[in-house]
Amino acid sequence: ENKAPGPIPYERFQEVVKQKQAYEAKLLEIEKREQDARLAAEKKQRDELAAQNKHAEALAQAEKELEALRPFKEQAEKLLGTVKANLERRLEKVPDHIKVLLQTMEPVAALQWLEDNADKLGGRQAPPTDAGAKGGRTDAAQEFSPQHLDEVAKRYNIKKYD
Repeated sequence: ENKAPGPIPYERFQEVVKQKQAYEAKLLEIEKREQDARLAAEKKQRDELAAQNKHAEALAQAEKELEALRPFKEQAEKLLGTVKANLERRLEKVPDHIKVLLQTMEPVAALQWLEDNADKLGGRQAPPTDAGAKGGRTDAAQEFSPQHLDEVAKRYNIKKYD
């Protein structure tokens, strides 16, 4: 025969209820930590995605600006080539002691100097006066001392460029 269990002692009942409440509290704590961790992970993921989007937008903007500048770079390169060719042609007519200094300058500045000082450089160019070691004429390239170059630069107001 199936007999129903007898009444549960009150102390045992209180003990089981306390255990149940403790387990429920622990379960709530674990669920809260899991929810907090999940929310933190979702926030981190959203923040990272926002940062990636912001970076992608900045990169796209930079690429757009770079594309807009490419024609100017090409034009500047062509202009610089033209300036250098013009400078080389004009340097052929300049005395060597000035040419050496002008070649140390930035090309546009050298052309500007030539333009500003055209009246000082104009007229007939004197023939070479390098007599060489034995008094004979030589076509050897002239070497100028740094002091001489500094004096000429000062006299003609030429600023050196490295």
